[in-house]
Amino acid sequence: DSTFLGEAYTSIGSAIRAYPTGPSTIDVEGVVFKGQGDGQGTNGGAVYVDMRYFDVQMSFKRCIFIGNKADYGSNVFIQYASTSQIINKNSFIGCTTIVENSYESDISVCYSFGDNDDEIFIDERNLIHNSWNRQKSEGVVRFISNPDTNHTIESSMKCGSVSQPCNTYQTLIEFIQLEPESVDGSTGRVETLIFGEGKISSPFVDLSLARSDIINIVGCGDRLTEIYPQQSSLQAMIYGGFNQIIVIDKICIANSPASPLIGFIRTQGAEAGLVMQDMRVQGYLETSPYNTMLEPPYLFSIEGFVHLQDVIFEHIYLRTGAILQVVGLRRSADDSRIEQLGKTSIGFYRCLFDDITSNESVLISLNEKDLAGASAPSEINKISNVNLQNSEKTTKFVFEDTIFSDCSSSLLLGNKNEKGGLLNLKNKKVRFEILNSEYRNIAVKSRNMLYLAWGVYEPDSQQINILTVT
Repeated sequence: DSTFLGEAYTSIGSAIRAYPTGPSTIDVEGVVFKGQGDGQGTNGGAVYVDMRYFDVQMSFKRCIFIGNKADYGSNVFIQYASTSQIINKNSFIGCTTIVENSYESDISVCYSFGDNDDEIFIDERNLIHNSWNRQKSEGVVRFISNPDTNHTIESSMKCGSVSQPCNTYQTLIEFIQLEPESVDGSTGRVETLIFGEGKISSPFVDLSLARSDIINIVGCGDRLTEIYPQQSSLQAMIYGGFNQIIVIDKICIANSPASPLIGFIRTQGAEAGLVMQDMRVQGYLETSPYNTMLEPPYLFSIEGFVHLQDVIFEHIYLRTGAILQVVGLRRSADDSRIEQLGKTSIGFYRCLFDDITSNESVLISLNEKDLAGASAPSEINKISNVNLQNSEKTTKFVFEDTIFSDCSSSLLLGNKNEKGGLLNLKNKKVRFEILNSEYRNIAVKSRNMLYLAWGVYEPDSQQINILTVT
């Protein structure tokens, strides 16, 4: 457990600079790499590894990279001999980098092959996590982990740092509330919350106590970090604050028989949202659709927008409750809190929904906010086609390279508003695009597999494009 400070090294040095004379290993845990390198004529601000002659096994766990400088690889630069040496994605787990702009993110991790210094690759930018918002201090990053032989949890000792993670969110928040809130977030705020390896039983998480309008929840990988809810009197394991954006990355969220009535996430406010990427949502694997005991009201109840990238929903069997309920569908196009999205249209990208059943009429419902409660066509048509509040919001929702497989829903006769068993879509300004997606073995007992309601009266002479399928 160490902290590397820039003034302790020469201007051309890195915290770790490896020129191995044989097969070697670099093993790092609980380290802050801060202010390394000068960024002039050098590669590898914090870590430089030369693998042109000998392989190096690398393991970095629970580390923070901040303020490191180099022409390329401000945090990490690796010089390979061939593509077969490229390090595993699990070489950096539970790590994050603090960046202030997209350029810093692009050059965070770089590599080259052989002696060719003119061709440098930057496509490993996601090897080390970085937040979806600009950050200035390592103090905004806090850690939660199960206790182990190296890290016993002392309730009286301040925790949440790289060297002393907390064992629960509640313990972390107790210490956060004792800290004064600084402008740069160095104290009194959580913007990135990193969970360690293993199965973590989580009590109720109130993210409003993090004192941040966006919070990144990060694991060590969807096969290494699994979070499941403990029983509580509330409907979901995680509640977002009002208008708070939640970003979840590299983690698995799973159902548990110990909390059969608890869903996963609920957001609040028209400017709120949920982003999930590189993760899994998993049911309880010891049950089947016929003997499941899971009865949550929903798994995800989202007010605001939702955006999914490379997310797997699998083996989920519910007696009651939808998989995803969204009321909002649109995000502010220039929201500075989430610059990584840029001009990208929100939607489902490269996702898989596989082996999912529920006795509800609808598995996934996506509604614009003021249409969510409208039932009759006459009520829908009364809604004005001009909404100044939403004029600067996105107007497209995309399903791209997404597969729906072995999904099943029931039919509740009393619920006449829900007419799409797999997807029930109600909108008035959002155009849907379904691109290169597949629907396999869908067994819905409702009125349609996919139902799209256009909720605004349009003159007969005006041609509108509400759905594109390619």
